[in-house]
Amino acid sequence: MKQQNILKILVPVIGLLALSAAAAGLFVQGGEGPRTFTTLHGQTVELYGRGLYANDTVMAAGGFLGTDFVTIVVALPLLAVSFRAYLRGKIRGGLLLAGVLSYFLYNGISMSFAAAYNNLFLLYTALMSASLFAFVVIFSSIDADRLEKLVSDNMLRKRIAAYFFLAGFTVLALWGMEIVAALLSGEPPVLLGPYTTSVTHALDMGVIAPTAFLSGVLLIKRRANACRVGFPIIVLNILIGLCVISQTVMQTLVGVVFSTGQMVGIIGSWTLLAGLAIWSGVSMYRSIREPASR
Repeated sequence: MKQQNILKILVPVIGLLALSAAAAGLFVQGGEGPRTFTTLHGQTVELYGRGLYANDTVMAAGGFLGTDFVTIVVALPLLAVSFRAYLRGKIRGGLLLAGVLSYFLYNGISMSFAAAYNNLFLLYTALMSASLFAFVVIFSSIDADRLEKLVSDNMLRKRIAAYFFLAGFTVLALWGMEIVAALLSGEPPVLLGPYTTSVTHALDMGVIAPTAFLSGVLLIKRRANACRVGFPIIVLNILIGLCVISQTVMQTLVGVVFSTGQMVGIIGSWTLLAGLAIWSGVSMYRSIREPASR
């Protein structure tokens, strides 16, 4: 895999931006605490009222704090490990790096468009931009045809493809049911809060789910792009799953109370998908042989 020098600039910049944003989210204090707010839909919601996420709902703020924790504890170390492997010429390192960059891109988009405006808006935008271009560079530098020749015939393609289909259908079902319920009731989605639209729903249903379906089809048909498309989405799903677990803990700590149905249906589903993603990722990773050194 041909190395791209621009990544030697972009990846450290992404790491610095992500660390700064996550640290600010976790440690910036101040504010009067929760307060009520009437949304443009006429609903009354509770805003967090503290720190960087003062103007976000308590639910959203707890979610952002949980994501910040995963970014610092898991995603940034994984970025360093994968980038080092990439610099050593490891094709699996390049795939892992693509997956981690997809997480920072997802996070950058979420914070730029989904979070209430705060003083780090320009930083979020820079993180989104740097991650987008870095992902495009690393993805396009991976030779799909050559990669396919390095894949073992023993790869459990059908089982991994089954995970992709399950992940895609789960995302569509969980988020789709919430939107359909809102349409049937004539009311905005329950978790919309003060926001004008749901960026997470659009991103997951419009990008993540279709990419999961595409990955499953490519694997079954043994197409050259199967691992180049599939492995990064697995890494993204693992990190998102860890974020959901961390978000749930943080949301509970800030006072959000979950019903049994929410714990089992939404949180349980994401946790299960994260576990299956880890298995699928390890299986695919081990099935890719590193080319012999020249």
